[in-house]
Amino acid sequence: MGEAGKTRRELLEEVSRLTRRVAELEKAAEGYRLANQRLHYLVQGTSSHHSEDFLNNLTKSLASALGVRYAFIAKLAAGRKGKRCRIISLWTGRDWGEGFEYDTEGTPCGLVVDGEAVHFSSAVARAFPNDRWLSDNGIESYRAIPLKGPDGVIVGHMAVMDTRPMSAAPDAESLLNVFAARAASELIHMEDDRRIQESERRLRAIFNSIVDGVITINDDLTIETLNPSAEEMFGYDPGELPGRDIRLLIPGFYLSRGGVPYHLTYNVSRIIDKSCETTGVRKDGSTFPIELGIDRMEGGERLRFVFSVRDITARKETEEALMLFHRFVDTAGEGLVISTLDGRIKYMNPALARMIGVEKPEEATGDFFLSFYPPELRGHVEDSVVPAVLERGQWTGELELVSGSGESIPTFESFFLMRDKIGSPMYLAQVITDITERKRMESEIKKQAVTDPLTGAFNRGEFNRIMEAEVERVRRYGRRLSLIMFDIDHFKAVNDTFGHMAGDRALKTVADIARATLRRSDSLTRWGGEEFVIVAPETGLQEAVRLAERVRGRIEAGPFEEIPGLTASFGVAELEDGDTIDTFITRTDNALYDAKKKGRNRVETAGRRDP
Repeated sequence: MGEAGKTRRELLEEVSRLTRRVAELEKAAEGYRLANQRLHYLVQGTSSHHSEDFLNNLTKSLASALGVRYAFIAKLAAGRKGKRCRIISLWTGRDWGEGFEYDTEGTPCGLVVDGEAVHFSSAVARAFPNDRWLSDNGIESYRAIPLKGPDGVIVGHMAVMDTRPMSAAPDAESLLNVFAARAASELIHMEDDRRIQESERRLRAIFNSIVDGVITINDDLTIETLNPSAEEMFGYDPGELPGRDIRLLIPGFYLSRGGVPYHLTYNVSRIIDKSCETTGVRKDGSTFPIELGIDRMEGGERLRFVFSVRDITARKETEEALMLFHRFVDTAGEGLVISTLDGRIKYMNPALARMIGVEKPEEATGDFFLSFYPPELRGHVEDSVVPAVLERGQWTGELELVSGSGESIPTFESFFLMRDKIGSPMYLAQVITDITERKRMESEIKKQAVTDPLTGAFNRGEFNRIMEAEVERVRRYGRRLSLIMFDIDHFKAVNDTFGHMAGDRALKTVADIARATLRRSDSLTRWGGEEFVIVAPETGLQEAVRLAERVRGRIEAGPFEEIPGLTASFGVAELEDGDTIDTFITRTDNALYDAKKKGRNRVETAGRRDP
């Protein structure tokens, strides 16, 4: 029995050992099954393909591989202050949730974005009471790892969560690292794609908005692409030109053996990396001037070139207009100056330079044109004329310039305000006419209108104006006024004896003698025939008599070679209260009559006016 019992025990022990072994094998088989399942999820979740659903597949596979309910991938929100992240893929156990942006402060994610790998096997919601998302969704456990780029910079994080405690599976960390590496790579790839797409959008926007035409061609001069400006410039509809020869638009090109563009009209010289002016041809056959620049495009299997085309029709028209303008103003007889708003000369034409004595017009550039006005006029120009131009756009009137030699130049000037394209004031332009000759003629005409042509003395009309002004002054201010009237003695006999020509010369000489004797305030008028009148302001009767005596004596002694012994008689009167101009003249005339009656060649005074 003992032997038999022992054998039974041994058999039981063997059965027990075999049972344990079976259990171990079954457990190992389960482990292998789980491992195979995780390997399946790992392969599925981290495959090398890229698609819009890639990150969603990655989070779902990660959750399945680790046997948790939630998995998400978040990236740092670019350009935001603080540690804000945006969920870009969230698996909730049944489907994918919507992404959202959140502040990681006060959440377990805040530790991860600082660079830590975090594992809360339980009670994570209690550890972070301010994280409402954890409590609202009943999250118990949390595990996360930062996502880093090749340079070690954190770009986001990957996390798994569950509503029950999360055991520390031995391969969980390895799996999370593998998934995180793949997620980080995809985030960087997505960011690169985003930047490339953004750059392409910007380049396309720039390409389409460039005013100049931009055309790309390949090494057989075939057009590949062109922007809307080029299509519009040459008159073609979108899509008509790609695949056609560039010489359809810009004739004269050919390729060298080395594939370098040459142009026939530029001495067969290379124009790569240069610009030139040539002719463009529109779809309707019309030609127009263009400025053409060519650059080589590096990279790619074929040699390509970029043509930058600018329609310079307007520029050519402007250049021609400017040439005609300069030709006009440089040869114009009128002076022209253009100044900045602060008065500095920008341009002066040769006519104005000659007018003011500047040897070369360009030498005046930068000078203040105000310096060419006399000091007494500068304030008027600066304080009145220029503000009027700025307010109304123009001003015309007479002014005066001073030449380099100090000579005064009377001018008629027209000011104009020059504006830029948006209407803002830019320059002051002045057209200046030298009116020296006109002023001389005006003075001569005025002189002829008020003077006697033979003697140069004032005529009766001017005498009347002078008398009215002087009498008014006497009445207003209580001044004194005297009148002297004189007549050449025996003048009829002079004409009869020596002739009228000699008589005229005698009259002129008498007038010259009288003017030379009078004061600046006195005026001489030819009253008629051989009779003259002197108006003497600020002069009483006795002083007027002395003045008359001086004139009489000089006439008597005067050089009348043709007519010896020529004399004159004088009558003098002072304006009295109650006198009118007529009574004043009559009293003076009566005194002259008395002088003639008493023997001539003498001075007599008028008596007081009868009451």
